[in-house]
Amino acid sequence: TKLISRTGAVTDHPISLYGKGGEVFNTSRDTQAALLKATARFGDGHALELGYVRYDSKHGEEYPDGNNPFSVFSWIEQAALSDVLSNIYTAKYRWKPAGNPLIDLRAEAWLSDIDDYWGAYQLRSTSVTKGIDVWNASLVGTGLGELQLKYGGQYSVEDGSAQRDPTPIWGDNLYFDGVRKLGREIHVAVAGCQH
Repeated sequence: TKLISRTGAVTDHPISLYGKGGEVFNTSRDTQAALLKATARFGDGHALELGYVRYDSKHGEEYPDGNNPFSVFSWIEQAALSDVLSNIYTAKYRWKPAGNPLIDLRAEAWLSDIDDYWGAYQLRSTSVTKGIDVWNASLVGTGLGELQLKYGGQYSVEDGSAQRDPTPIWGDNLYFDGVRKLGREIHVAVAGCQH
């Protein structure tokens, strides 16, 4: 690539640190995923569905400055691979009895467990989220027509942490005590109607 300065001087400069036909580091990916699901239906409109999803990916991460010949942060080397492992479990229940317009009940519980390792910077973060939600829909007859009601609530809690892995023997100045922890709770209650 030819660069032309303000004075008109022309110089040859590579637009990439990689040579033609060369291997581009940190672009590999090895991913495995699995999905399991089973549903059981019982009498009087009862149904239960169980599910499981697993995702496991080992991959390189290429950063824009890593291949920028004009950047002081550029480098050409294979960094440690990153790894994401996710396990998600779900249980869904529904009850919709025939001939009963007041009950269309849905309930769901879930658990998500995620482990994320950033290989280039040796940082590991984990997150476990658990939750449940329950909703019901009802059809109510009125003198002006049917009124549809939907009401329910949701609750979830998340716990997570981030740390260097392995933690340096002299301590971790970025996270002070070596581990940064987080947590949150979410509560939702909703009611609505439609005519």
